[in-house]
Amino acid sequence: MAHESFEDEATAQIMNAHFINIKIDREERPDLDAIYMDACQLVTRSGGWPLNAFALPDGSPFHAGTYFPKAQWQKILSQIAQLWISEPNKVLEYSPKLKKGH
Repeated sequence: MAHESFEDEATAQIMNAHFINIKIDREERPDLDAIYMDACQLVTRSGGWPLNAFALPDGSPFHAGTYFPKAQWQKILSQIAQLWISEPNKVLEYSPKLKKGH
């Protein structure tokens, strides 16, 4: 995904326009990796790497997944950005539910 999406100009434009992008080294911060991996497993019923998670400004995850082909990744980025713009309360309401495993 690094070469396919993160180094792609069009994908970078979407990511940089709508998100604060952070890369967490799972070996250096296993505590943070565990939070987002738990979210991924709740959302997708599986886990793995590359782990891609979306979080609120306080770090609380609200969506996560593993590998996404470039076109799918761009679609997810656009959908989440639009959801945050049009219905932020849905995201704010879902994040605590995800944390509780619902």
